[in-house]
Amino acid sequence: METDFTIRYHRNSDSLHLKLAGGFDETAARVLTEALKRNIGSEDKIFVHTSGLSQIESLGKEIFQTELSAPQLKTANIIFTGDNGGSIVPEGTKVL
Repeated sequence: METDFTIRYHRNSDSLHLKLAGGFDETAARVLTEALKRNIGSEDKIFVHTSGLSQIESLGKEIFQTELSAPQLKTANIIFTGDNGGSIVPEGTKVL
């Protein structure tokens, strides 16, 4: 899939919001992982809004779940929201 994946960033007080849009494939998984790694520690909470995802490829999901299990990301306060949150995160991850 040629992705049209984008991330829109918005900060408020002590939180960063990442609004995802487009298809979620291998490239999108890596882009999101890098965005999270760059911002961990600079914000108290990072919200990842997933309602704008139009398609989720299994390889993108696998890569992201593996990356999210890395110690740096696993201990961060990352909160997933939206209908697609449960589709891309590992089982047991909190999705609002």
